[in-house]
Amino acid sequence: MKRTLSILLSVTFASTMAQNLNSMQEGFSFDRKGQILAVKNPDGHILHIDLNKPAFKGKAIAFTYSAKKKAVYSEPEKKRNSVQVFPNPAPGSVNLVLDGSWSFPVQMQIWDKNGNAIKTQKLETEKTIVNTSSFPQGIYMIRLQAPNASAIHKFSVQ
Repeated sequence: MKRTLSILLSVTFASTMAQNLNSMQEGFSFDRKGQILAVKNPDGHILHIDLNKPAFKGKAIAFTYSAKKKAVYSEPEKKRNSVQVFPNPAPGSVNLVLDGSWSFPVQMQIWDKNGNAIKTQKLETEKTIVNTSSFPQGIYMIRLQAPNASAIHKFSVQ
């Protein structure tokens, strides 16, 4: 069992660390020629291992992945600046909610599908209701621009 484990350990790391393994394993020596690995044990017995064999590959890959270090701590994700536009389609007004750390005032522009500016307004709060009752039925783009963030969102008016 110990000898088999030593060979498996040796073969798993042999492609990248053959030089270091010679000193780590007790009396084992390695010689890799392409995808054939020759392992000589302390008794002088030579074992030829084909690294392309599917049965062996599966064991080596499983062992290799289990040996990887896992992160114990990761930085919390910073909240991204985004905008929520609802309801969509808008029956007569649309709600804008700015999420994240927007710096105010935020410049808002609304364009129609032809690229014509329909409305321009400065927003001073994170929640705003925009009256769309005078807009013809169709698809519109809203752009929000602040010194530290920007966003573009599509909405439609019924």
